[in-house]
Amino acid sequence: MTKKLLIFLYLLLVNVFVWAGDLHFFREDLTFEITDDSYFCVDGEYYFRNSSMKTLKQVLFYPFPQDSIYGEIESLMVIEINDPQNSKISKFNSKGAFFKVEISPQSEKIYRISYRQKMKSNQAEYILLTTQRWKEPFEEIHYQLVFPLQTKIEYISYSPDNIGVLNDKNVYFWEKKDFMPDRNFILKIEKKFETTN
Repeated sequence: MTKKLLIFLYLLLVNVFVWAGDLHFFREDLTFEITDDSYFCVDGEYYFRNSSMKTLKQVLFYPFPQDSIYGEIESLMVIEINDPQNSKISKFNSKGAFFKVEISPQSEKIYRISYRQKMKSNQAEYILLTTQRWKEPFEEIHYQLVFPLQTKIEYISYSPDNIGVLNDKNVYFWEKKDFMPDRNFILKIEKKFETTN
């Protein structure tokens, strides 16, 4: 194995054990958007809690979907809400991003993560199943999917709780408590995009 691969595996294993400890990932508020120029965009706030009596400093892994039908990840941003000028990304490749969290004892922090991905087909995906590795459900989630009025959703892996129209866009809404995902967020649209290399 190469040195880089060994470091990658080590960090991944470290964080699997962290998930079951004093660091809790308890909520996420996400906006997904399908744009007119064929991008799938994700913009979310991720809530972490330190239940210990010591400051926690960790590097966490944020995965991207791995399939040839998806385009490259672009415009990745990871910041802490109260410190927006400083990027928290420590490493980034096609499989995912490592980002740094630091949380004081008995406190919470919110991190904002956003990226966009060119749609090479009529399908997009957001990974939710890694939540199971934390061994606890989300206390609550708030999701919304925004897409053009002319775009038809053929399939979506989670049925929306509400549907509306806002600023000439279709919007699907999800609000759940005590939510443990059992599948990824996957959607397929009627409109076809040309495959780009």
